Amino acid sequence: MQITKQRYYSPEEYLELEEASAITLARFVSPQTILLWGGEEIIYSLRNKSTSRSLIKKYRYCIEYGLPDYNITVEAKI
Repeated sequence: MQITKQRYYSPEEYLELEEASAITLARFVSPQTILLWGGEEIIYSLRNKSTSRSLIKKYRYCIEYGLPDYNITVEAKI
């Protein structure tokens, strides 16, 4: 039996691992009923008063490409 040393993560590393895990799990849900929103996207939608349009855009992208974590602010930066 091999004993491995447990690695401890910083709070930042731990949050990154949790976020990656949530994205991976959300991609396995079928049919796609989960949309993941980031803080930047929520602020963008509220400032531009486009929450409904953003939701529809995220949902369409999720259905077409199977990605529940599409970032709606990407189009705004182009």
